[in-house]
Amino acid sequence: MTSYPFSSAVPVFRPLTRHVRILATLMVVGPLLLASPALLFESGITGRLGLLASAGSIVGALLLLAGMMRWIDWLTDARTNAELMSDRPHRVGRGLMVVSWFIPIVNLVLPYLVLRDLWRASLPESPARRFTLVELWWLVEVTMFVAVVVLKAPFVPQLNIWLLLAAAAFVHVAALIPVVVRISRAQEAWQAAR
Repeated sequence: MTSYPFSSAVPVFRPLTRHVRILATLMVVGPLLLASPALLFESGITGRLGLLASAGSIVGALLLLAGMMRWIDWLTDARTNAELMSDRPHRVGRGLMVVSWFIPIVNLVLPYLVLRDLWRASLPESPARRFTLVELWWLVEVTMFVAVVVLKAPFVPQLNIWLLLAAAAFVHVAALIPVVVRISRAQEAWQAAR
């Protein structure tokens, strides 16, 4: 079990189910609303409907921000639970675990290690060398990164950046949700069996 240097409190298991539904809703609806002005303006719709779409985009951005904050909550709670469940060391420290998602290039490697460590601690019966949902998510993540970089290249006809980013966010979340659900269920089952 990990010791917490600034706290005398013993870590307590944290339920994750409350995070999953909210996280999934925010992270799916957010990209759709974020792309709404791009879809309308590309089709030539302006005026009141265009203004409404712009407002929808702002709401979408706020939902994505709320989803990111809920993601950080889930991540820290899942890490605490994983440390209670298993003595396996985690390869990425707690502070870097959160920040690594926002550092370019680093966010292609460290988040994978974070989720892989959570998966192994939460699902110890899972074979170490098996291709899991974490690897599938990581493959999607790297593919989306490469696609966004290539599609933004000067030699490629320019696409609407909002559509591109919304599509990338949507695909990223669609691949991440099964990982979150599986880890959450495994940790809740462990707690129920205690």
